Amino acid sequence: MADPASFEGLVTRVAGGFVGCKVSQADGEEALAGLAAAGFEVVAARDDADVVVVHTCCVTAEAERKSRRMVRRAAAAGRRVVVAGCAAALRPEQFVAEGVTVAARPDWAEVAALLSGRAAPLGVASSSGDVAGRRGGVGEGSRESSRGETRPAPGTADDEAPRATPGVRTRLVLKVQDGCAGVCSYCAVRLVRGRPRSKHLDQALAAARSGMAAGGGEVVLSGIDLGAWRDGEARLPDLVTAVAGLPGVRRVRLSSIEPRHVDEELVRALRQPRVARHLHVPLQSADDRVLRDMRRPYTWQ
Repeated sequence: MADPASFEGLVTRVAGGFVGCKVSQADGEEALAGLAAAGFEVVAARDDADVVVVHTCCVTAEAERKSRRMVRRAAAAGRRVVVAGCAAALRPEQFVAEGVTVAARPDWAEVAALLSGRAAPLGVASSSGDVAGRRGGVGEGSRESSRGETRPAPGTADDEAPRATPGVRTRLVLKVQDGCAGVCSYCAVRLVRGRPRSKHLDQALAAARSGMAAGGGEVVLSGIDLGAWRDGEARLPDLVTAVAGLPGVRRVRLSSIEPRHVDEELVRALRQPRVARHLHVPLQSADDRVLRDMRRPYTWQ
């Protein structure tokens, strides 16, 4: 829902915020990196910014409420706001306000051109959240899987979660997978993220190396359905092992992962010295009837 007048004038400083999971955080950091590459100054505090980019979440009604609140606060403070992410794609109309542009899965080069006055305003969002620019993905070279996978619970929405900020980051949140082919009855995330897509192994390793060169030491592998990551014959345990073997990597962690993807091969990968022996596994329920109604692909047993 673009307001052309809201982007008149020179914009130089941009800050970010996100609600939701590690993928939302990674998307926010990607957005700020794209705007920085276009010449914008990325600042840590929203109060110091001309524009605030908010990545939203729709995993629960509370997550959407927190997303709306973050957008309202930024707009009320006189900031121009670009709203992206899952809630913006699912129900863009809830963010309509003066000075707010909804661009669910934008091309950040287009956004940069718009903010700097070099391009016409983004297309007005439709009820499905589509706008001018690309739909979401995991970067160039991503591949789509035709195999059905189940959706992870993306985590707890928190509008006070750490924001994507400039400068050295000791923890790199690396999105290596996006999308889900699951059919869980309660899930809206699968409707806005599309089919499963994975970042190529060599690209994931290049991104991890870049993060380590910038001063990082810890890599958090993230994805909407992280366990569905694949590149040819390579699977998630292979990716974990490869990232853990990179110079400068002190620790590798995994974001939320579905129960069906926790197998002996993954457990062996977790035994490596540089890999955190911790998993967040969204079981959802210990009642088989509830699991069946949720259309989860497993039983409690």
